[in-house]
Amino acid sequence: MGDGQTLSKKIPATEGLKQGCVLAPLLFNLFLADLTGILDELNAHPPKLDDRHITNLLYADNAILLSHTKVGLQRLINGTLMYAKENGMVINETKTKIMVVTKNKKIRHKSKWYMEKTQLEQVDVYKYLGVLFDDKGGSLMDPNETHLPPPAIILAGFPGLESYYGWVGVPFCATYVVAFLGNCTMIYIIAFESTLHEPMYLFLSMLSVTDLILSSTILPKMLSILWFHGGRVTFDGCIIQAFFVHFYFLLESAILLSMAFDRYVAICQPLRYTAILTNKVIGKIGIVCITRSFVFVTPGIYFVKVLRYCGDNIIHHTYCENMVIAKLSCSDITPSSVYGLTAAFLSTGLDFIFIFISYVLILKAVFHLPSKDARLKALSTCAAHVCIILIFYILAFFSFFTHRFGKNIPPYIHILLANLYLVVPPMFNPVVYGAKTKPIRKRLYQLFQRRKTQNLKLLSIQAQMKIPFTQN
Repeated sequence: MGDGQTLSKKIPATEGLKQGCVLAPLLFNLFLADLTGILDELNAHPPKLDDRHITNLLYADNAILLSHTKVGLQRLINGTLMYAKENGMVINETKTKIMVVTKNKKIRHKSKWYMEKTQLEQVDVYKYLGVLFDDKGGSLMDPNETHLPPPAIILAGFPGLESYYGWVGVPFCATYVVAFLGNCTMIYIIAFESTLHEPMYLFLSMLSVTDLILSSTILPKMLSILWFHGGRVTFDGCIIQAFFVHFYFLLESAILLSMAFDRYVAICQPLRYTAILTNKVIGKIGIVCITRSFVFVTPGIYFVKVLRYCGDNIIHHTYCENMVIAKLSCSDITPSSVYGLTAAFLSTGLDFIFIFISYVLILKAVFHLPSKDARLKALSTCAAHVCIILIFYILAFFSFFTHRFGKNIPPYIHILLANLYLVVPPMFNPVVYGAKTKPIRKRLYQLFQRRKTQNLKLLSIQAQMKIPFTQN
């Protein structure tokens, strides 16, 4: 034995190699070199990989025998047993197991295999070279090992566009500035103008608050990645961002459904509008929207949190969300994926269906109005809401379907779409409502006029104060 500099006295070894010797796998593979050729000649119905039939997998003294049929596997067992006897080896029957990989449970339990007269045990899970394999064809992690999430995650941004990050950040920065200023202005106008304390505008203020938080959750970090290479984030920080992204996205969808209900009552039940949508009812609707978002998002975050991770910590995206985090895992992410699809359909999918139904009923009621002016006024009231709905859901569904079915689309296109459906609606909401809603447009105009008047008065006062000084 040696420590890198000196050698110990000779240690006699009369029975093979010592445990842990690095030569053991190599020498044993050389010793078993002819076993594969013998097993290949047994007509054992082995599986095929590319153009070659694979009867066995060998590593040192570990071996896997592979066959599509019960008879074929028994032939491989008999051939291996005969080879071992001829070469002075002993097969450990207690460690030899059978695992049938099939969806047919009857085949699993009815089939039996023997090593001479000993029936081999059939198992559902087997550990080979440190990896657990199950009878469904998947691999599992060893439950005795801990696979903690990485301490930090690197958000890599748009793959393939690294040389253009400086320019890519410009439109996103402009989008954030417009969204921030526009939504803050909407909240200010509705909060301080008592004439706008009506259901439609209260729902609009909820939408503006949601948009403000949603865009602030995504865009500052994105700009940090694009301009300052600030893609590093802790795993818990990534989980928190994913929670807020999904939470406020579902909340915005719920608020759009509430606004559609508001327009339905206003047009189809105008005499009962104030009686149905009281401030108390609006408050309860807001609580239900928040509760629903929390209930749908929390299990998805839990599924991601409990996955096992094996060291990979690079996400090719500009923000954290459930599935991109789950793909870092080395365990089965099917439950997380299935839950995500189910939650998306039961929340935003049903929201869109109900919104569509409500506007069909609204249009039906509008075209039955006796006055042309009344029809135009009703359509004008709904036009802004329809524009917001189309922008929100078209971008969201387009991103959703291209991400799952557009396999030939470059990755940066997927990531770009995933950003657009979250950052574009917060920018357009205040712009569209400001242009289409007359009371808000009027109040905004008065606000600018007041500012202009105050500035003129301030200039006049400054001029008067300078006149005596000039005369002196």
